[in-house]
Amino acid sequence: MKDALQGDCTRYAPGIEIISVRVTKPKIPESIRRNFEQMEEERTKIPNMFLDQRLLGNFLQQLSRNVSEEEKSAA
Repeated sequence: MKDALQGDCTRYAPGIEIISVRVTKPKIPESIRRNFEQMEEERTKIPNMFLDQRLLGNFLQQLSRNVSEEEKSAA
């Protein structure tokens, strides 16, 4: 990062020398953080809903097969 800044300074503002660069993590406002966490929580629920729906569908198919087999056996 220092080299990139120095390159631009050398080109556009000769005489400015970059001695060091300090990068800090930004402080994310609480409302934005909460909103992001809620969105991530909802995003993870969607695949689970599809999985639950698929498992329920498989269970109902198996149940209907078992019922039809029992009806055939009883007849």
